[in-house]
Amino acid sequence: MSGEWYEKLDLSKIGDEDRYKLLDYVIGKKCKAEVQRALDISRVMMWRSMNRQSKIDDNRLKILLLLISEKEFREVLGTTKLLRSMGIVKEDVNKVMGLFPSDVVLSWDQGFEGFLREYKKKKVKREDTTKYYKNLFEEKVVVYKRSLTA
Repeated sequence: MSGEWYEKLDLSKIGDEDRYKLLDYVIGKKCKAEVQRALDISRVMMWRSMNRQSKIDDNRLKILLLLISEKEFREVLGTTKLLRSMGIVKEDVNKVMGLFPSDVVLSWDQGFEGFLREYKKKKVKREDTTKYYKNLFEEKVVVYKRSLTA
Protein backbone atom coordinates (compact mmCIF):
# COMPACT_ATOMS: atom_id res chain seq x y z
CA MET A 1 0.00 0.00 0.00
CA SER A 2 1.20 3.52 -0.70
CA GLY A 3 1.05 6.26 1.89
CA GLU A 4 1.85 4.00 4.84
CA TRP A 5 3.13 5.83 7.93
CA TYR A 6 6.46 4.01 7.90
CA GLU A 7 7.37 5.14 4.37
CA LYS A 8 8.82 8.37 5.79
CA LEU A 9 11.29 6.36 7.90
CA ASP A 10 14.90 5.74 6.97
CA LEU A 11 15.02 2.05 7.88
CA SER A 12 18.82 2.07 7.91
CA LYS A 13 18.62 4.23 11.06
CA ILE A 14 16.73 1.53 12.95
CA GLY A 15 19.36 -0.60 14.67
CA ASP A 16 19.39 -4.37 15.09
CA GLU A 17 18.31 -4.33 18.75
CA ASP A 18 15.37 -2.03 17.95
CA ARG A 19 14.35 -4.38 15.13
CA TYR A 20 14.35 -7.28 17.61
CA LYS A 21 12.26 -5.21 20.05
CA LEU A 22 9.72 -4.60 17.28
CA LEU A 23 9.69 -8.32 16.44
CA ASP A 24 9.09 -9.18 20.12
CA TYR A 25 6.29 -6.63 20.32
CA VAL A 26 4.56 -7.85 17.15
CA ILE A 27 4.80 -11.48 18.32
CA GLY A 28 3.21 -10.42 21.62
CA LYS A 29 0.48 -8.52 19.80
CA LYS A 30 -0.30 -11.18 17.20
CA CYS A 31 1.15 -14.66 17.65
CA LYS A 32 4.38 -16.31 16.61
CA ALA A 33 2.79 -18.39 13.84
CA GLU A 34 1.00 -15.38 12.32
CA VAL A 35 4.19 -13.30 12.34
CA GLN A 36 6.15 -16.20 10.87
CA ARG A 37 3.62 -16.47 8.02
CA ALA A 38 3.67 -12.72 7.42
CA LEU A 39 7.48 -12.72 7.28
CA ASP A 40 7.40 -15.82 5.04
CA ILE A 41 10.16 -17.57 6.98
CA SER A 42 10.65 -21.09 8.33
CA ARG A 43 10.19 -22.05 11.98
CA VAL A 44 13.98 -22.35 12.28
CA MET A 45 14.51 -18.86 10.86
CA MET A 46 11.80 -17.53 13.19
CA TRP A 47 13.54 -19.13 16.18
CA ARG A 48 16.89 -17.67 15.07
CA SER A 49 15.35 -14.21 14.69
CA MET A 50 13.66 -14.40 18.09
CA ASN A 51 16.98 -15.44 19.66
CA ARG A 52 18.85 -12.65 17.88
CA GLN A 53 20.93 -15.07 15.82
CA SER A 54 19.55 -13.87 12.47
CA LYS A 55 19.24 -10.19 11.51
CA ILE A 56 15.95 -8.65 10.48
CA ASP A 57 16.49 -7.07 7.05
CA ASP A 58 14.66 -3.99 5.76
CA ASN A 59 12.08 -6.04 3.83
CA ARG A 60 11.08 -8.00 6.93
CA LEU A 61 11.16 -4.83 9.02
CA LYS A 62 8.61 -3.27 6.62
CA ILE A 63 6.35 -6.27 7.13
CA LEU A 64 6.61 -5.87 10.92
CA LEU A 65 5.81 -2.16 10.58
CA LEU A 66 2.73 -3.02 8.52
CA LEU A 67 1.44 -4.98 11.51
CA ILE A 68 1.66 -2.07 13.96
CA SER A 69 0.61 1.56 14.08
CA GLU A 70 2.86 4.60 14.33
CA LYS A 71 1.67 5.05 17.90
CA GLU A 72 2.76 1.51 18.76
CA PHE A 73 6.13 2.19 17.14
CA ARG A 74 6.56 5.23 19.41
CA GLU A 75 5.52 3.18 22.44
CA VAL A 76 8.02 0.41 21.67
CA LEU A 77 11.02 2.50 20.60
CA GLY A 78 10.17 5.99 21.81
CA THR A 79 9.58 9.30 20.07
CA THR A 80 13.28 10.09 19.84
CA LYS A 81 13.98 7.03 17.69
CA LEU A 82 10.97 7.80 15.50
CA LEU A 83 12.24 11.33 14.89
CA ARG A 84 15.79 10.05 14.34
CA SER A 85 14.60 7.47 11.81
CA MET A 86 12.69 10.23 10.00
CA GLY A 87 15.91 12.25 9.74
CA ILE A 88 14.55 15.08 11.92
CA VAL A 89 16.82 14.53 14.92
CA LYS A 90 20.50 13.96 14.34
CA GLU A 91 21.80 14.78 17.82
CA ASP A 92 21.08 12.84 20.98
CA VAL A 93 17.86 14.50 22.12
CA ASN A 94 18.20 13.09 25.63
CA LYS A 95 21.47 15.00 26.03
CA VAL A 96 20.05 18.19 24.54
CA MET A 97 16.62 18.29 26.16
CA GLY A 98 16.58 15.73 28.95
CA LEU A 99 13.46 13.60 28.74
CA PHE A 100 11.47 13.84 25.52
CA PRO A 101 7.90 12.75 26.25
CA SER A 102 5.67 11.76 23.36
CA ASP A 103 3.22 14.63 23.97
CA VAL A 104 5.72 17.48 23.44
CA VAL A 105 4.44 20.09 21.00
CA LEU A 106 7.14 21.28 18.63
CA SER A 107 6.86 24.86 17.36
CA TRP A 108 9.23 27.46 15.95
CA ASP A 109 9.42 30.79 17.79
CA GLN A 110 11.83 33.64 18.52
CA GLY A 111 13.02 31.86 21.67
CA PHE A 112 14.19 28.92 19.60
CA GLU A 113 16.01 31.25 17.21
CA GLY A 114 17.70 32.77 20.27
CA PHE A 115 18.72 29.29 21.39
CA LEU A 116 20.30 28.64 17.98
CA ARG A 117 22.24 31.93 18.16
CA GLU A 118 23.36 31.71 21.79
CA TYR A 119 23.40 28.16 23.14
CA LYS A 120 23.79 25.73 20.26
CA LYS A 121 27.26 24.14 20.28
CA LYS A 122 27.98 25.58 16.84
CA LYS A 123 26.20 28.92 17.13
CA VAL A 124 24.08 30.11 14.20
CA LYS A 125 25.21 33.60 13.23
CA ARG A 126 23.86 34.12 9.72
CA GLU A 127 20.22 34.94 8.95
CA ASP A 128 20.17 32.65 5.89
CA THR A 129 21.27 29.74 8.09
CA THR A 130 18.42 30.49 10.52
CA LYS A 131 15.99 30.56 7.57
CA TYR A 132 17.40 27.24 6.34
CA TYR A 133 16.82 25.65 9.78
CA LYS A 134 13.33 27.13 9.96
CA ASN A 135 12.40 25.79 6.51
CA LEU A 136 13.80 22.37 7.40
CA PHE A 137 11.87 22.41 10.69
CA GLU A 138 8.62 23.38 8.99
CA GLU A 139 9.10 20.85 6.20
CA LYS A 140 9.83 17.91 8.51
CA VAL A 141 7.87 18.68 11.69
CA VAL A 142 4.72 20.08 10.10
CA VAL A 143 4.51 17.06 7.78
CA TYR A 144 5.02 14.82 10.82
CA LYS A 145 2.30 16.65 12.80
CA ARG A 146 -0.12 16.31 9.86
CA SER A 147 0.54 12.58 9.70
CA LEU A 148 -0.33 12.24 13.41
CA THR A 149 -3.66 14.00 13.00
CA ALA A 150 -4.64 12.20 9.79
